[in-house]
Amino acid sequence: MIRRRILPAAGFAALLVGVSACGGSAGSGDTTARKSDFCKPLTKTEKVSFGSSPSLALATSAQAEGGGYYKNEKLDVKASTFATGQDVIALVGRGQLDAAMVGYPANIFSAVDRGVDVRIVSSAGQNSADNPSSAVYVRSDLMKNGAVSGISDLKGKRIGIAGAPGSGSYYLIGRVLQKGGLKLADVKHVSLSTADMNTAFETKSIDAALVITPFNAAIDNSGVAEVLSSQGALTRAQATGMIMGPNLLKKRPQVACALLRANINTVNKELAPGYSKRPEVVQRFTDLAKFPKDLVESTPESIYDPTLAVDKKQLEQMQLMFIEQGSLDLKAPLPYAEVVDIELREQVVKSLGQAPQ
Repeated sequence: MIRRRILPAAGFAALLVGVSACGGSAGSGDTTARKSDFCKPLTKTEKVSFGSSPSLALATSAQAEGGGYYKNEKLDVKASTFATGQDVIALVGRGQLDAAMVGYPANIFSAVDRGVDVRIVSSAGQNSADNPSSAVYVRSDLMKNGAVSGISDLKGKRIGIAGAPGSGSYYLIGRVLQKGGLKLADVKHVSLSTADMNTAFETKSIDAALVITPFNAAIDNSGVAEVLSSQGALTRAQATGMIMGPNLLKKRPQVACALLRANINTVNKELAPGYSKRPEVVQRFTDLAKFPKDLVESTPESIYDPTLAVDKKQLEQMQLMFIEQGSLDLKAPLPYAEVVDIELREQVVKSLGQAPQ
């Protein structure tokens, strides 16, 4: 059973107070250390509190519930929606939430570095090459007069980005800029909501922006901005996924396995290519995740790794970008094994009979 409510955003700094007391590596240094068979099926129903940002690529929980995958794993999931992933990290680290599906913000790496028991355990939906759900738009007048014809021409331009510095959106625009030989420091950042980008283009308060579906529709209709080739920078970009905290990783690893296993089964059986044309999938997104039906049917489909694997190279590149930008106070990227709960992933994938990635 899944029960959904909307929670207000909360500042990371305020919530982080006292979190470090939970320090230590996931699955160690606790009275309930993991056993060799910690991924065996549950024998009784367990309650799980779960948070997510309002994005179709992060809404696998609705499909896991509607398709019966949580029930099959004996999970009773209480879901909450948050404005941004940056608001959720401390809640998971403090045990106020068991897990969340969010964008990977800089503060998750800061939290791990400070000893907070929060880890990444999976990836989420990603852009396909032929029909991406995110694109960089540039004002039409700049495209027509030749001021901007390629990524390198964005140097010095005002770029609209949803979220604060250190958000997943910053990583995505950073990947695009790299294709043109630029860095985040080479452009002027304008933080604003995606819904306000069309107006910002009309008033010429921004020159370009990273726009996600469905907000691109208004821009396309107005003709105020045009898509700039990102040279494949957004294809398969991993900036989102599932995180878990001490409630599951240390105290209830068997439940952690069940939750991750349910989501992996969901993306393979319910969110395979063509899912937006399946009435039952659309209905779950509409009824359980509260997305408008026409939005679900018109949004380009996300693609999913079969085991929701977390790309090691991209995780390092993300940290390097945040460090260079100044939103992550580290001298070097944290090792993959400190950020991702590898043992949990390996046990879950093994329990599903798939090859670890």
